[in-house]
Amino acid sequence: MDRIPLSPALELSRLVYGMWRIGDDVDTSPAHVEAKIQSCLDQGITSFDQADIYGGYQAEAILGAALKANPSLRGKMEIITKCDI
Repeated sequence: MDRIPLSPALELSRLVYGMWRIGDDVDTSPAHVEAKIQSCLDQGITSFDQADIYGGYQAEAILGAALKANPSLRGKMEIITKCDI
């Protein structure tokens, strides 16, 4: 996967995984979300789009639970977030 440099210290994967609908999934367990993240990482997608309103204001907590269950994932990804949109 190509990487896009934004500055000397920051680059993102060419594709970004949007987490807008992650709360709509039937299974939002940490293990299921971790599997989704790992699938992205396996394909070179390391950038993840997040926002406070995503998933009915639940997407950040869902992602946080997955990262808490497997903290090693955090060092492999860039989380792009925004609030009050």
